[in-house]
Amino acid sequence: WLEGEIAHEHSSAWDTVHLDGRVDKGQGRSPGMALKYDGAEYHSPVPELPGEPVISREGIITLSNGQVAEATGHGLKIGDTLLTEEAGLASNSVRDVLEDDVGALWLATGAGLSRFFNGRFTNFGPRVDGQSLWRHGDGTVYMRAHTGLFYYDDGKVRLVKGIPASQYNDLFEHPVLGVAAVGEKGLYYRISPHRFVRHTREHVSTNSRILPDGRLLNTHGVIYADGTFESFEPY
Repeated sequence: WLEGEIAHEHSSAWDTVHLDGRVDKGQGRSPGMALKYDGAEYHSPVPELPGEPVISREGIITLSNGQVAEATGHGLKIGDTLLTEEAGLASNSVRDVLEDDVGALWLATGAGLSRFFNGRFTNFGPRVDGQSLWRHGDGTVYMRAHTGLFYYDDGKVRLVKGIPASQYNDLFEHPVLGVAAVGEKGLYYRISPHRFVRHTREHVSTNSRILPDGRLLNTHGVIYADGTFESFEPY
């Protein structure tokens, strides 16, 4: 930057570095972020990327009957009613909720996958720490957990093959590849309901953005639909 000041934020202090070399100390909030001061406030110098967010979920949905269902740390809330373990829910720690075509609610909980239909809960093993849900157009329900990506299959929850647990973050619809999984060490795509294959080894973060032509944008570069990578010019 040719004008203004740069603040480097780390775990214990703000360091504001002036262009004349002076350094002011202060309190920080998170590690490793470089911010620019425009005379009124600090802001990130990284421009907002175009395209749609790869991952977007809120844990709250409007149901087909008009009611609102919300995943909470105290149970499943539907309208003004809170449903908990006492009603048969696998765990009061509900991280995500979705509704299928017949009106059943699927829940990612701290004790695995639950389904709520016709006023009754059905819980499916294994008891894994469910984090989020995604449903394919063919009806397959996927659940992300710390131990891997799982899918529901005829009354059972099974582990998806092809994605190491430590490398999986979330699912999204890729305009060229179809169902894709964001991984810490690459991008994976679905070849069957229970199997994914690696498309690229480039890092893909959950705040990446996708363009209609299949280009995937990170703050450090672009991954093309054919798997090739091109880095951005340094800021």
